[in-house]
Amino acid sequence: MKPQTKRLSTRQLLKKVARIPNLYRHSRNGIYYGITKKGGTPRDFSLGTTDPIVAKGRLREELDKLEQTIPQKRGMTLRHLIQKFRELNSGKEPKTIATNESILKKFSEVSWPSYLDTRVSRIRSTDLDRWLSHHEGRLKNTSYNRYAGVLRSLFDIALREGAIHKSPFDLVKTPNKALTKVDRRIPSWEEFNAIIKAIRGQRFSAHADDSADFLEFLARAGVGQAEACELKWKDIDFEANEIHLFRKKTKTPFVNLMAKDLRDFLQGLKDKRSELVSPEEKVFKVKDAKKSLIQACKQLNLAHIYSQRNLRQLRIVTELRAGIDPKFISKRQAHKDGGRLIMNTYSEVLSTDQRNYESSQLAKLDSYITGSAGKGLKILPRNNNFTKNKASS
Repeated sequence: MKPQTKRLSTRQLLKKVARIPNLYRHSRNGIYYGITKKGGTPRDFSLGTTDPIVAKGRLREELDKLEQTIPQKRGMTLRHLIQKFRELNSGKEPKTIATNESILKKFSEVSWPSYLDTRVSRIRSTDLDRWLSHHEGRLKNTSYNRYAGVLRSLFDIALREGAIHKSPFDLVKTPNKALTKVDRRIPSWEEFNAIIKAIRGQRFSAHADDSADFLEFLARAGVGQAEACELKWKDIDFEANEIHLFRKKTKTPFVNLMAKDLRDFLQGLKDKRSELVSPEEKVFKVKDAKKSLIQACKQLNLAHIYSQRNLRQLRIVTELRAGIDPKFISKRQAHKDGGRLIMNTYSEVLSTDQRNYESSQLAKLDSYITGSAGKGLKILPRNNNFTKNKASS
């Protein structure tokens, strides 16, 4: 009986290439390999070629990649990376954390369960493409961008941790999608005044005036329902012309100067109260006027049913069209991004106003050219005789 020969491993079949450190050649198929002991443990990797010149170039690239990673971090799995992401983003707003968490949970579902224990260094851009395409069909463009943003952040962390030398997200086929044009439903001031009048005239409503006052404040102060319902008389300083507000979403107190229409409205509201108001008393007797607003929109047969948020947006758009700096508007909204969110959210208002501004400036040039001062800029008639002589020659 013929004795069975022991099967040799790939490492046993690799032969050292003379005078080239770390380069080996498979003794049977001729494919070149690299072997390195960086990090203490020997590691071999195929260079995928039988050409010695190509092999030397690929070996140099692989060794450079290893230099850019930290040996202790090379074993980081996707599961560990997700946990690291959670730790680094634990200080975000609760709503942001909840959104991120809902996306991270998708990794443990059927879309990508087997990759949780995969080394981050072995995940390729095609894996990310596959994961995104799995969810793409049910996502709007804004949601898709949020999913892609979480992926980008994950592998940025892996890059900074030294687990990888380059982010696979850099080669993702569709890293983001263009945002669809927003159909912003904001009432005109004429519609707004009609809405307030209709609410005040609502019969059989004990809180008609209270609801109208609440909604009018939203539009004139440019704040949300959460800020308005907590406002107290002590928060309004008529002498300093200031109103003290608290942004519930970001838990941020802020102070705004009052525009004339807001000041007059609040002063009138205070004067209307027959009894002396207590500093601790809330300015508005209702916390929400959504039903009154919807009923008024239907009663007036308006094209849209406006929301309380639309009233706040009405103020912001009015301020933008008045030429107020978006940075100043952003500050009045208790934003801390220097106006970036305002400019992105209301880009259609800014672009329209910018076009109107440029048209008005060019109209000045047109007027100058057609006037006596711009004679030198006028187009002179062509010399027909010169043209004919040139053609005949």
